[in-house]
Amino acid sequence: MRYKHIIIPCILLLGSFILRLLLISKGPFSIDCFDLALKAEKTYSSGQLQYMFGPGYPFAIILGAMFIWLFNAFNISSPIFAVNMMSVVTGSLAVFFFYRISESITDQKSAIFGTVLFSLNPIVLGYSVYGTSNAPTLLWLCVSVYFLIISRENKDSLKNLLLSAVFFGLLGGTRLQDMIFLSIPIASLLFISKKAYRIRRIFVFFLTAVSVSILFYLPFVLTDMRIEYLSQLTRFRALNVPTYSWDFTKESFFKIHIYLLNALLPIGLITSLYGLFILVRNKNPFTLFLLLWFFIPFEITIRFATTYSRYLLIPIVPLSIAAGACLSYLFSKGRIFKMASILILCRIFYFSFLPMYKLLDFRHHRSVIIEYCKWINGITEKNAFMISCDDRSFINHYGDREIISRPMDSFHISREQLEEFKTRLDEKLEEGYPVYITAIGLYDYSPNGEFTSFMELHYRIKYAGKGLYEDWHSGAEDRRIFYNSLYKVTKK
Repeated sequence: MRYKHIIIPCILLLGSFILRLLLISKGPFSIDCFDLALKAEKTYSSGQLQYMFGPGYPFAIILGAMFIWLFNAFNISSPIFAVNMMSVVTGSLAVFFFYRISESITDQKSAIFGTVLFSLNPIVLGYSVYGTSNAPTLLWLCVSVYFLIISRENKDSLKNLLLSAVFFGLLGGTRLQDMIFLSIPIASLLFISKKAYRIRRIFVFFLTAVSVSILFYLPFVLTDMRIEYLSQLTRFRALNVPTYSWDFTKESFFKIHIYLLNALLPIGLITSLYGLFILVRNKNPFTLFLLLWFFIPFEITIRFATTYSRYLLIPIVPLSIAAGACLSYLFSKGRIFKMASILILCRIFYFSFLPMYKLLDFRHHRSVIIEYCKWINGITEKNAFMISCDDRSFINHYGDREIISRPMDSFHISREQLEEFKTRLDEKLEEGYPVYITAIGLYDYSPNGEFTSFMELHYRIKYAGKGLYEDWHSGAEDRRIFYNSLYKVTKK
């Protein structure tokens, strides 16, 4: 068939898009999604680029602003829906380019198997239905790798190399840390080219990519927001790169491996590892690239204080390619092995995709965090102040309650921070304002119980009720719905 090479990836693209559209999140599942929507809306309305906590994620905000502009043109004025659609679109397009990469590295049958596994993976699917910087990052990465692979051919080699560099720069403008993690794997792909790449061409690639990336960060360092931006960047680094200890490293090591097993299932991980073995045995020239693509980002996550499943989005790509190669190999080895490959797919579908589908379908119809904030609005006085953690923006926006910020840290809260917080809290109580604190606000981010003990020592904590709540920190694929109690705070 003349157009077979384009029909198959287009069918996979369309199927992925329809699935994600049917499961698009009703609200902002995480605080990152909510913050992205607010910053994108402000960028769109003011014309001045905003930044999010951390490196800033400027191109994610610009892209979100573009989607807000697009949907406003159709009288759809919800920034949350716009950034959620941004992830739906970019996540679906990433599936298309994943297929093209997999087909170039392996073959058509392997690419089909691998693409189905990739598109339906709980982490990949979960982060493709609500607005974050992760889905666009996956897209830019896949596009960059695709153009870099086809630049190995003689035709339009330099043009494809530069296109790859530009998209790698867009990746850096979206998530700078991921660009850094992937620099070594990308460099290895340049070195295994069929044609002799001179050092000058490698230099041109990274110079182009870095230059494109830097353009997005210039507004943060060349305008009057420079001091504030650099200050929060320092805080971000302190929170995410802790003082290492054996206990910390051991905990992160086990946590990220558990995330990996949950995402792939043991049978899926074995399939991926055997696929890598097949590629090594067949002397596939891309094997080293795939190994580096998996191991470097995967191992780096162990060094972070915040080990989340979203960090597996990048390592899952090469594992899905390898799994596709394994299933294709089994499928071509006779009836028994063909049945084995089908059974592996069915097992992954039943135990991995179906539970994720049900969870995302639930979030498509209900936004528990918004319902919780509205419950707070109904149970507390209109002039009440709330003490909470990193869900305070939700409570302020959807619960319409002012916030008293509390010190938060995963490792230590100083006495000075606690006393400064007490001064602000006492001031509100003396002025007669009712003050409430959620169970999360009371017990989370309280290393060694420092904050909790401080509150119980100086204040009366009276139970006021409880509302259904969903926590997002463990990742989109994890269902953590529970009752979050509310307490009224008064002086002793």
